[in-house]
Amino acid sequence: MRLLFSSRLTEALRLQPREVVTLVGGGGKTSLMYALARELAANRKKVITTTTTKIWVPLYGETSKLLVGPNLETLEKELATDKHVTCVSSVSGEGKAVGVKPSTVELWMRKLNVDYIIVEADGARGKPLKAPAPHEPVIPRNTTLYIPMVGIDVLGKTLSEENVHRVKLVAEISGRKLGETVTLDVVAKVLEVYLRLNPENARPTVFINKVTASSLKKAEAIAKLLDVEEAVAGSVAEGRFWRIIREKT
Repeated sequence: MRLLFSSRLTEALRLQPREVVTLVGGGGKTSLMYALARELAANRKKVITTTTTKIWVPLYGETSKLLVGPNLETLEKELATDKHVTCVSSVSGEGKAVGVKPSTVELWMRKLNVDYIIVEADGARGKPLKAPAPHEPVIPRNTTLYIPMVGIDVLGKTLSEENVHRVKLVAEISGRKLGETVTLDVVAKVLEVYLRLNPENARPTVFINKVTASSLKKAEAIAKLLDVEEAVAGSVAEGRFWRIIREKT
């Protein structure tokens, strides 16, 4: 495996012009969504962040503006002044932002002068690892970059509800029992399930989050177990990323 370091998410993810980026799995999807949006907006790109499930209402500094149920005209006007806006259909009493339909994401990309739409399409309840139930993730059909995620901090922890979302599914997928240790192959088997859900015409890029220099070898080991040409490992919080590229033989 070959490593290429970058301090820029757009470079590490090899972002192309006018993309719909869909994030699934666990380990920091919301943090990645807002970090990528900030980087793009700083480069004068117009960005919508949204969800097809539910997310917490954005905190101060995570987005320029939260728009609830905007029509196309309103959204176009807001994007003309704020490079990054977050759009949801409603806000619940518990502080959750309720997402939009996948067809709405498709409409926005067709009708609006927007450069990027970043979609959180899966809920993990803040856990570093999760497996998808039959009704999830909720992926827009016009996704161009599909990113299954995991937090490397799940390695060495027990296979329990405390550490893993949909833990019984993860146990079934990995052939392990509840209470056993989460190992490299457990993580890889869950990521392979997500990779099989890759939408048509989208390129998949696995993102292993919360990786430091000391845990980079473990991230490489996970990537080696996957049927992918490359993956990305790094830390959204620290702004350090490595492309892990499989050497051709």
